[in-house]
Amino acid sequence: MQPPHFLRQFRRLCTAATPPPPPPALTISQLKSRLRSEFDPDKALQLVTTAFATPSLVTSASVSSLHHALSLAIRRLSKSHRPHDALSFLSSLQSSPARSLSEPLLSSLIVSYSLAGMFEHSLLAFRQMDSLGVPRSASSLNAVLSAALNCGLHPRARQLFDELSREYGISPDEVSYGILVKSHCAEGFTDRAIDLIRDVKKKGVGVTVVAYTTVLNCLYKEGRVEDAEKLWDEMVKGGCEPDVAAYNVRLRYAQNASPEEVSRILAEMGEAGLRPDAVSYNCLITAYCMVGKMEDAKKVYREELGGGRGYDKAKGASKCNPNAATYRTMVHYWCRNGEYENGYKVFKESVSANKLPDFGTLKGLVEGLVKQGKVKEAKGVVRTVEKKFPPNLRRAWTKVTEELGLGKDAENDDEEIEGSGKIREAIA
Repeated sequence: MQPPHFLRQFRRLCTAATPPPPPPALTISQLKSRLRSEFDPDKALQLVTTAFATPSLVTSASVSSLHHALSLAIRRLSKSHRPHDALSFLSSLQSSPARSLSEPLLSSLIVSYSLAGMFEHSLLAFRQMDSLGVPRSASSLNAVLSAALNCGLHPRARQLFDELSREYGISPDEVSYGILVKSHCAEGFTDRAIDLIRDVKKKGVGVTVVAYTTVLNCLYKEGRVEDAEKLWDEMVKGGCEPDVAAYNVRLRYAQNASPEEVSRILAEMGEAGLRPDAVSYNCLITAYCMVGKMEDAKKVYREELGGGRGYDKAKGASKCNPNAATYRTMVHYWCRNGEYENGYKVFKESVSANKLPDFGTLKGLVEGLVKQGKVKEAKGVVRTVEKKFPPNLRRAWTKVTEELGLGKDAENDDEEIEGSGKIREAIA
């Protein structure tokens, strides 16, 4: 005898499989990581669209972090020559309900328009803030000025500094003046930038360490070492404490002098209570490589940056991890010394760390491996980078394989690079 219909229905409901829960929303950190390895502009755009549709992410506290993700997506569209899609997306964000708009979000949009080469839209978004009910401050003014610099409009940035601050009653802050300093430096007017710093100090406005660092970088590039040292002393005596980025400017110049000079500056950093980062140690590695002291460079790579240790801080032990420039430098100089096998080992470590060196460096590695008869290893490099580099470089790799006779007739003999399927960041 069949049970009543309602009882059969009840049993079906009780035994029905519970639908799987929706996937958890990406954190901002996860979002940025995904975007760095996502070269398909449509997929990158979809990731950011989902993020901006997540209320917990679009808050005043998180917009500054979300801005980096937005910038990555817009750059993907720009490199794909799709400015109209970038404009459509940014315009849709700008027309969001008023409750979701804020000055930090609009400032992010203002800068993002410029990344797609649309400065006039950046300026228009700033001027429309009144109608959107969003107040202005130095923060949004700085966004417009930064947008002008992104588009190479350095004189326009200086013009808008005066025009917009006067028109909207905005008091520029130390960041605003820092952007002006950068505009002068970008055009090669280093002395004007120095004069501006001194004028700003006389007005009682602070000068950021970023502004000083920008000018110091120009002075060193121009070979004006004495002027750079004077400005450094002026910065310190004026109460502006150098940070790691400022020291790194000095280190980049010192790496051309000697490893001893780089070591001296690193010791000075330690005395100032600053911990060197990967850029700092890269300068020491480069200094050693330039004078042929590869074993000393290798020691810094292993001991200070944890090169080859699996990059797991829980296991031990590095002050900071290598970056793509670290691997590029090590591979380049091993190859320059004809030690392609050592270069290949570092390449494999870069794969595990998800930070491949650039095309030119790896091309030299492959050519050297083939020259030494290590065809299997050469194919392993090619096989890995062809999967992970953007489409335009994949075509270049095809040309390299043809020139070197690395056809695909023996793919089964290619060496599988450990971790090649896990790469998340192909190019710095």
